[in-house]
Amino acid sequence: MRPFLLLFIITILANACTSSEASDENPQAASLQDTTKIVYEISTKTAQKGNFPLKVITTGTLSAAQQLQITLPSSGEVAEYNLKVGQIIKKGELLTELDDTDLQYQLRQADLDLEKAIFEKNDMLVLQGGKEDQDTSVPAHKLKTIRTVSGYNRVQLNIEKLQRQVSQMKVYAPFDGIISEVNLQKGQQANAGTPICKIINYNTFEAVFNLTEQEAIQIRKGEQVTVSPIAQNNRTFSAKISTIQPVVSKDGLVEIRARLTKSNAQKLLEGMNLNIILQKNIPNQIIIPKSAVVLRSGREVVFTYDKKTQLAKWNYVTIAYQNDEQVAISKGIEANEEIIIKGQLNLEHDAEVVLINN
Repeated sequence: MRPFLLLFIITILANACTSSEASDENPQAASLQDTTKIVYEISTKTAQKGNFPLKVITTGTLSAAQQLQITLPSSGEVAEYNLKVGQIIKKGELLTELDDTDLQYQLRQADLDLEKAIFEKNDMLVLQGGKEDQDTSVPAHKLKTIRTVSGYNRVQLNIEKLQRQVSQMKVYAPFDGIISEVNLQKGQQANAGTPICKIINYNTFEAVFNLTEQEAIQIRKGEQVTVSPIAQNNRTFSAKISTIQPVVSKDGLVEIRARLTKSNAQKLLEGMNLNIILQKNIPNQIIIPKSAVVLRSGREVVFTYDKKTQLAKWNYVTIAYQNDEQVAISKGIEANEEIIIKGQLNLEHDAEVVLINN
């Protein structure tokens, strides 16, 4: 056993000597854990504080603020109607008329009843010491009894009722607009409540769209937006914010309405799809190039340059607004910090960097 143990020790010593010699001849081979340091070239830009040019591009639909489904107030046969889909109509124009022949007969009968009631009223006035056709010739309490007993009040009430029914046989346009959804035909027997048509006031067209909660709180009524029908990209309309709904949906959106300011909107269609552009300056914002923002683990990160240490610093940021070229930072970056805008894609925190711009 001893000769074997001696041989084993000699072998270990020989290997140790060999390694030592190799180490003396090639020091780099002995430092296997040494790694080459990477120094990244970067460019920077100073974060500025100022007005951020917010430009929101979104889509929406066209809707008339004034539109009304017109229905028949009475029942009867359609005698006449002036309705065509797409027809421009003015306030007060006749839309439809029902046959009122039976009502006219009833009115004539009521007129005869009124003559009889007046005759009896005059007789009673004379009997009470008054004069014919002079209601004030008797005391008020007597006149009240005379008008009731003679049937004068009842006939007058019936005439008013019939006249109201006759007036309901004609339906007129309540405002200027364009006709859609015509539902009547001449000679049709229709019931009260039957839809006649819908009138859309094209002078009240609005662009209806949604903005994020953050965007919505920055706009005010009366501010302008640009509206363009998707099907007619060569047509643009100016619009003014008319309504900001005071409710945030479960998706974090706020409904906005902007009234078109041009009056020549007859050729636009209810429900049209729109492109909408809103531009506004937001004051007192920290502004940096959009290219400076990188994603790390699903979060926005901006690297800053520390001049003293010449190291890159990792900063989580919160973006308040953004446009095509810039972002406004609400948290994570301060004004006048040096933002790395080139060479930041592969950086880590405290990475050594060399500045290649002035």
